[in-house]
Amino acid sequence: VVDTRGRLLTALGYAFWPPMVLIAEIVQTFILADFCYYYVK
Repeated sequence: VVDTRGRLLTALGYAFWPPMVLIAEIVQTFILADFCYYYVK
């Protein structure tokens, strides 16, 4: 049961990792652009 549960969690982790990284990158870029915009203005 534990092994199956671990594999399921690992599969979920691999499934959710790319979207989370993509969202983090987009948020980081948005914050950086916002900061630069206010800094330049």
